[in-house]
Amino acid sequence: MEEEKKVLAHTPDELVRGLDGRFIGRHQESRALAASMIGAYNTLLIGPPGTGKTAMVDTLVSAFDGMNNFYVCLAADVTPEAIWGPMDVAALLNSGEWRIKTAGHAAEADTITLDETFRGNTVVHDSTLDPMMNKRFKANGNLIPIPVISFFGASNFLPAPGSGYDAFLDRWHLRIYTEYMTDAEMELALTRKFSGDASLGNKFTAPMFTRSDLTAWQDGAKAVGFTRDVQVCLPEVLKAIKAVGLPLSDRTAMRCQDWMKPFAYIDGASKVKRVHLKEVLLLTTWTDEAQLKTLRDTIEATLASIPEEAEDIDLLVQEAITDLQNAPDKTAVANIMARSKFIGKDERTRTAANDRNAILDRELIEATAIVSMDGVKTLEELKMLQKNPNMKKLIETNPDVEDAYKRASVRCIQNLMDRG
Repeated sequence: MEEEKKVLAHTPDELVRGLDGRFIGRHQESRALAASMIGAYNTLLIGPPGTGKTAMVDTLVSAFDGMNNFYVCLAADVTPEAIWGPMDVAALLNSGEWRIKTAGHAAEADTITLDETFRGNTVVHDSTLDPMMNKRFKANGNLIPIPVISFFGASNFLPAPGSGYDAFLDRWHLRIYTEYMTDAEMELALTRKFSGDASLGNKFTAPMFTRSDLTAWQDGAKAVGFTRDVQVCLPEVLKAIKAVGLPLSDRTAMRCQDWMKPFAYIDGASKVKRVHLKEVLLLTTWTDEAQLKTLRDTIEATLASIPEEAEDIDLLVQEAITDLQNAPDKTAVANIMARSKFIGKDERTRTAANDRNAILDRELIEATAIVSMDGVKTLEELKMLQKNPNMKKLIETNPDVEDAYKRASVRCIQNLMDRG
């Protein structure tokens, strides 16, 4: 990582590479699934049958030691009880208490996979809204926190807008359209299969990571900041997305910054950059495959209209301050301050420039004093220099000027002796 605070046993890019090695042509899915675990948000994979959507989620979960995934394939006849647990009939008969037996069901899982995501009934979908948003579940009359890190969905289609799924769909933070492999990707996969590679499309044979690894990644991602570039670009891109009529909820607008952090962390970046902004927004603000081209064009056009000068000001400022501290003269100081309007106006660089100019002034005075000392030939001339209050202070406080004064004194005495 760019500014790693501690040495990690494993890094999240190892997880991404592990998934990439098992699923050819699925790098974007690998990144999004890893980011989902790090950021603890929900990811929906959409695409035709046989593209490995649920297999990727199973493989992701198998990478972590002791991780428990609850899987359910939704259908019209699947009930909420099949997901959250049945009523405890014995407790109802014996004590009149209405209890739900959550053991072995979604309320006790680390991850939850809703396969055939939109084939369930309305009651089932409604039962997931609060758990997906707030990681809690109403059981036995109380709202209880549940340990789920992320929900994962796999579907061959997205429901039409206004068909009653809007609230449910908005709970899926990232939406990835997964296509069939290209010819080149299929050829590579077949070559590996012919060579006896049994890892393709399969789970990890042994866990690669611990829960402590995941916790460390989650903490690291939370510490990721934002470049000035992203702070400038994001509001403009979101306004442009809304202007072309693409769906953008307030929830997405306010939380998409958080969803960018894990992607930056995976890349080893200490701050979210423009590339992460684009990556995440392409995975969030669409509800129909046909919208993807409009979304991409809108994001790219908006970013292209914002000058690259609006990059990370903090980084530019720190670089400028370092250069100012080493500037050889005032002309160099002026040139550094003129690099950018951000540098010229920033209080930190202005202070550094003033400090450097003051040092340069002092160094010039000191150098002049030394030259003057080196030019003295008689004790009378030396005494005249000493009468200058500034020169006297320099002799007393500056070692180089003091050495020059001592050399001048020795030289003047020697000249006097030579004259006899």
